[in-house]
Amino acid sequence: MINNLVEFINNDELSELDPLIKMVIIHHQLANIHFLYDGNCRTGWILNILYLVAQGFAEFAYIEPIPHFATC
Repeated sequence: MINNLVEFINNDELSELDPLIKMVIIHHQLANIHFLYDGNCRTGWILNILYLVAQGFAEFAYIEPIPHFATC
């Protein structure tokens, strides 16, 4: 499953979706594959930010450290 998600993320020829819609699908699929309550949000946030940078929506990614006890 994770290999399919990685291919979906990196291969724009698999779909003609708007990048923002595709980001939502990626986040949803990640939550289904990686359903750990503790780390899912942080992983999803980082993935969303890096995907937006890769698609040209942002010039750089500033990822602020999140305290261990923080929740989504």
